[in-house]
Amino acid sequence: MLYPQPPTGLRGPAPPVSQPIYKLILGINNRAVPEFAAEYAPGLVGVEQITFTVPSDAPAGKDIPLVLGMEIGPKTIYSNRASFPVARLESRASRKNLPVANGTSR
Repeated sequence: MLYPQPPTGLRGPAPPVSQPIYKLILGINNRAVPEFAAEYAPGLVGVEQITFTVPSDAPAGKDIPLVLGMEIGPKTIYSNRASFPVARLESRASRKNLPVANGTSR
């Protein structure tokens, strides 16, 4: 739940101005995601979005666990089981024999 809520049937404002009412916890592969944002999706009706960066130590795979928790008073309520795919992008530094900025090869 976010506050303030846009009026029923109206799009989320841009830039987003709402904040979660309760403290949220986001986890990937049973580890906390340190920074994320929860807000109404700008320009969409009735859509809330959570934006985050996958931690660099998260494993790659097709079925990586994702969980959202909400602290309500002394209790934490967790979402149903969910998962999403994580792919590792190869860094430029780890590639071999590719041109670098000055036009030479490694």
